[in-house]
Amino acid sequence: GEDLVLPAVDILTKDKIDREFPTKRSTGDATYELHYDIPNRELRMVQKSGLRKTPPPRTVIPRKRGWKIIWVFKKREHPLH
Repeated sequence: GEDLVLPAVDILTKDKIDREFPTKRSTGDATYELHYDIPNRELRMVQKSGLRKTPPPRTVIPRKRGWKIIWVFKKREHPLH
């Protein structure tokens, strides 16, 4: 039991992680869940709701140099870059 409990993270570290790896993004016409595969340097932006039928605007996509960004829309994956 106790060996499976992760140590608490201080608030400054938690804030930095939340800024670097947000889990949700929203535009006026869609919301996304963000899933990170850190070892493979891939970010999947899963569109959960909204009317948008085109990829999210670049201003919404987290900047991850060297990462593969994938937009998931209706269970289909679309590489963005």
